[in-house]
Amino acid sequence: MVGWPHRISDDAFAYALERFKIDDLRGVLVHVNQTLKRNKALDAAKNNTDASFAFARDLFGAKTVSEVIQVQTAYTRKVFDAAASQFKDFQELTQKFVTDATRPVTEQVEKTFREIKAA
Repeated sequence: MVGWPHRISDDAFAYALERFKIDDLRGVLVHVNQTLKRNKALDAAKNNTDASFAFARDLFGAKTVSEVIQVQTAYTRKVFDAAASQFKDFQELTQKFVTDATRPVTEQVEKTFREIKAA
């Protein structure tokens, strides 16, 4: 289990999960995650579309084969850099979601085990 330094038995973990209703929390967190990713995806799509139109404009403005190759090379580099950046953004968003989503569970499990130790 991430963030928990001790090995937890399956029975103890099952008991901890029974102590609180995780399904409602999971549903809310999944919805929030989907909304955030959808918004990020829309931003990425808009940026990609804008870049494509700019590429077409620049391509039609090229007067020589050399300019066409320069425009194509610059566009390819820009698309690659944008894709790498977008991938990194989605990766960070997913990592943050996983961290935030597991925090309440981890806290509840730790609390339950403290109660079990105290008893």
